Amino acid sequence: MIRAKKLIKRNIRIPGTENINILSGIRRSGKTFRLYQECRETDEESILFIDFEDERLIQLNQLNNYDIILDSYKRLFPDRKPILFFDEIQTLNNWHLYLKRLHSQGYKMFVTGSNATLLSKEIATYLAGRSIETHVYPFSFKEYLELKDQNFSGKDYYTSVPLILNTCDDYLRY
Repeated sequence: MIRAKKLIKRNIRIPGTENINILSGIRRSGKTFRLYQECRETDEESILFIDFEDERLIQLNQLNNYDIILDSYKRLFPDRKPILFFDEIQTLNNWHLYLKRLHSQGYKMFVTGSNATLLSKEIATYLAGRSIETHVYPFSFKEYLELKDQNFSGKDYYTSVPLILNTCDDYLRY
Protein backbone atom coordinates (compact mmCIF):
# COMPACT_ATOMS: atom_id res chain seq x y z
CA MET A 1 0.00 0.00 0.00
CA ILE A 2 2.73 2.46 0.95
CA ARG A 3 4.89 1.74 -2.09
CA ALA A 4 1.94 2.63 -4.37
CA LYS A 5 1.53 6.12 -2.88
CA LYS A 6 2.85 9.12 -4.78
CA LEU A 7 5.02 11.00 -2.32
CA ILE A 8 6.68 14.38 -2.55
CA LYS A 9 9.84 14.31 -0.46
CA ARG A 10 9.20 16.70 2.41
CA ASN A 11 11.88 18.86 3.89
CA ILE A 12 11.10 17.51 7.36
CA ARG A 13 14.01 15.88 9.13
CA ILE A 14 13.24 13.24 11.72
CA PRO A 15 16.22 12.87 14.07
CA GLY A 16 17.92 9.50 14.32
CA THR A 17 17.28 8.58 17.93
CA GLU A 18 16.37 5.73 20.23
CA ASN A 19 13.63 7.92 21.68
CA ILE A 20 10.03 7.87 20.50
CA ASN A 21 9.76 10.01 17.35
CA ILE A 22 6.53 11.99 17.54
CA LEU A 23 5.27 13.91 14.52
CA SER A 24 2.71 16.48 15.56
CA GLY A 25 0.79 19.09 13.63
CA ILE A 26 -2.57 20.16 12.35
CA ARG A 27 -4.78 17.81 10.39
CA ARG A 28 -3.86 17.34 6.73
CA SER A 29 -0.34 18.73 7.21
CA GLY A 30 1.41 15.60 5.93
CA LYS A 31 2.24 13.64 9.07
CA THR A 32 1.00 10.33 7.67
CA PHE A 33 2.78 10.84 4.36
CA ARG A 34 5.99 11.61 6.25
CA LEU A 35 5.55 8.25 8.00
CA TYR A 36 5.12 6.62 4.58
CA GLN A 37 8.36 8.26 3.48
CA GLU A 38 10.12 6.80 6.53
CA CYS A 39 8.62 3.36 5.82
CA ARG A 40 10.02 3.40 2.29
CA GLU A 41 13.49 3.63 3.82
CA THR A 42 12.84 0.59 6.04
CA ASP A 43 12.90 -3.13 5.29
CA GLU A 44 9.28 -4.12 4.56
CA GLU A 45 9.20 -7.04 6.97
CA SER A 46 10.39 -4.79 9.78
CA ILE A 47 7.45 -2.41 9.42
CA LEU A 48 4.44 -2.53 11.71
CA PHE A 49 2.24 0.33 10.50
CA ILE A 50 -1.11 0.94 12.17
CA ASP A 51 -3.59 3.70 11.44
CA PHE A 52 -5.57 3.97 14.67
CA GLU A 53 -8.32 5.92 12.91
CA ASP A 54 -9.32 2.71 11.09
CA GLU A 55 -12.81 1.91 12.38
CA ARG A 56 -11.93 -1.79 12.62
CA LEU A 57 -9.59 -0.96 15.50
CA ILE A 58 -12.14 0.81 17.70
CA GLN A 59 -12.49 -2.34 19.81
CA LEU A 60 -8.87 -2.04 20.93
CA ASN A 61 -10.03 0.49 23.52
CA GLN A 62 -12.18 -2.19 25.15
CA LEU A 63 -9.19 -4.46 25.86
CA ASN A 64 -7.22 -4.53 29.11
CA ASN A 65 -3.99 -4.02 27.17
CA TYR A 66 -2.76 -3.70 23.61
CA ASP A 67 -0.57 -6.82 23.47
CA ILE A 68 -2.61 -8.10 20.51
CA ILE A 69 -0.83 -5.56 18.29
CA LEU A 70 2.65 -7.01 18.70
CA ASP A 71 1.36 -10.58 19.09
CA SER A 72 -0.22 -10.35 15.62
CA TYR A 73 3.06 -9.18 14.09
CA LYS A 74 5.02 -11.93 15.87
CA ARG A 75 2.72 -14.58 14.41
CA LEU A 76 3.85 -13.48 10.96
CA PHE A 77 7.50 -12.79 11.80
CA PRO A 78 8.39 -14.66 15.01
CA ASP A 79 12.12 -13.89 14.81
CA ARG A 80 11.91 -10.16 14.05
CA LYS A 81 11.51 -7.04 16.12
CA PRO A 82 9.39 -4.51 14.22
CA ILE A 83 9.86 -0.80 13.84
CA LEU A 84 6.55 0.68 14.95
CA PHE A 85 4.69 3.28 12.92
CA PHE A 86 1.58 4.41 14.78
CA ASP A 87 -0.65 6.92 13.00
CA GLU A 88 -3.10 9.03 15.05
CA ILE A 89 -2.10 7.37 18.33
CA GLN A 90 -4.36 9.68 20.37
CA THR A 91 -7.38 7.52 19.52
CA LEU A 92 -6.05 4.83 21.90
CA ASN A 93 -6.99 5.18 25.54
CA ASN A 94 -3.88 5.64 27.68
CA TRP A 95 -1.70 5.72 24.58
CA HIS A 96 1.18 7.25 26.54
CA LEU A 97 1.36 4.27 28.92
CA TYR A 98 1.50 1.86 25.98
CA LEU A 99 4.28 3.86 24.30
CA LYS A 100 6.28 4.03 27.53
CA ARG A 101 6.10 0.25 27.90
CA LEU A 102 7.17 -0.36 24.29
CA HIS A 103 10.00 2.16 24.64
CA SER A 104 11.27 0.42 27.78
CA GLN A 105 11.27 -2.85 25.79
CA GLY A 106 13.56 -1.26 23.20
CA TYR A 107 11.16 -0.74 20.29
CA LYS A 108 11.92 1.97 17.75
CA MET A 109 8.79 4.06 17.19
CA PHE A 110 7.41 6.73 14.93
CA VAL A 111 4.10 8.19 16.10
CA THR A 112 1.72 10.82 14.74
CA GLY A 113 -1.08 12.75 16.34
CA SER A 114 -3.04 15.90 15.69
CA ASN A 115 -5.42 16.08 18.60
CA ALA A 116 -5.16 18.46 21.55
CA THR A 117 -3.89 15.55 23.67
CA LEU A 118 -0.71 15.64 21.63
CA LEU A 119 0.18 19.23 22.37
CA SER A 120 3.83 19.80 23.18
CA LYS A 121 3.25 20.32 26.89
CA GLU A 122 1.33 17.03 27.16
CA ILE A 123 4.05 15.12 25.33
CA ALA A 124 6.63 16.64 27.65
CA THR A 125 4.58 15.52 30.65
CA TYR A 126 3.56 12.04 29.47
CA LEU A 127 6.78 11.00 27.77
CA ALA A 128 9.39 13.06 29.59
CA GLY A 129 12.87 12.06 28.47
CA ARG A 130 11.55 9.38 26.13
CA SER A 131 10.47 11.33 23.05
CA ILE A 132 11.60 13.77 20.38
CA GLU A 133 8.88 15.87 18.78
CA THR A 134 8.96 17.03 15.17
CA HIS A 135 6.39 19.58 14.05
CA VAL A 136 4.93 18.97 10.60
CA TYR A 137 3.54 21.94 8.72
CA PRO A 138 1.50 21.96 5.49
CA PHE A 139 3.28 22.14 2.14
CA SER A 140 5.46 25.16 1.57
CA PHE A 141 4.99 27.02 -1.70
CA LYS A 142 8.20 25.41 -2.96
CA GLU A 143 6.83 21.91 -2.20
CA TYR A 144 3.55 22.81 -3.89
CA LEU A 145 5.44 23.88 -7.03
CA GLU A 146 7.25 20.53 -7.00
CA LEU A 147 3.93 18.69 -6.71
CA LYS A 148 2.60 20.63 -9.71
CA ASP A 149 5.83 20.11 -11.69
CA GLN A 150 6.38 23.85 -11.94
CA ASN A 151 9.68 25.62 -11.57
CA PHE A 152 10.20 29.35 -11.57
CA SER A 153 13.60 30.97 -11.72
CA GLY A 154 15.45 34.12 -12.73
CA LYS A 155 13.59 36.06 -15.39
CA ASP A 156 10.33 34.14 -14.74
CA TYR A 157 9.79 36.45 -11.77
CA TYR A 158 9.45 39.30 -14.28
CA THR A 159 7.98 37.64 -17.36
CA SER A 160 5.56 35.16 -15.75
CA VAL A 161 4.02 37.25 -12.98
CA PRO A 162 0.39 36.33 -13.84
CA LEU A 163 1.23 32.61 -13.88
CA ILE A 164 3.11 32.87 -10.59
CA LEU A 165 0.25 34.78 -8.96
CA ASN A 166 -2.30 32.26 -10.27
CA THR A 167 -0.21 29.40 -8.94
CA CYS A 168 0.12 31.16 -5.60
CA ASP A 169 -3.67 31.65 -5.47
CA ASP A 170 -4.15 27.92 -6.10
CA TYR A 171 -1.62 27.11 -3.39
CA LEU A 172 -3.45 29.27 -0.85
CA ARG A 173 -6.83 27.84 -1.88
CA TYR A 174 -5.88 24.16 -1.85
